[in-house]
Amino acid sequence: MGETFINEVDIQPVVFQAPEQAFFNIDNRCIYGCTFCSAPLLREDQGKKHSLDGIVLQILDAHRKDALDEVAITSGVPDTPKETVQRMAYVIQRIKRALPNVNIGVEPYISSMDQINDLRKAGADEIRIEH
Repeated sequence: MGETFINEVDIQPVVFQAPEQAFFNIDNRCIYGCTFCSAPLLREDQGKKHSLDGIVLQILDAHRKDALDEVAITSGVPDTPKETVQRMAYVIQRIKRALPNVNIGVEPYISSMDQINDLRKAGADEIRIEH
């Protein structure tokens, strides 16, 4: 009792869920029921309804206002992995075109190796595969 637990605390500004990083889940809905994922447990009215262009605008705005070095994108799979990857690729292309020096990481659920190539061509710097 009475001992110092932490000598110094530095509060970092959070852009979107992490310091210097914007993290977006394109869609909370998902056709899969992965044990580790909470998306299937959300009620339909709890799902985030971001448009793809709206996500891009939020990221560009965050870059103007805050120190933004990285963007991370994930998504549930509300329809098919292919359609979900196409949505991710659209967002990646728009961000990369406007912010070529910002690193973009994605966590897609894929159903073919071609989808990895599509994300890479779109400008993803890091791809964490869920398969």
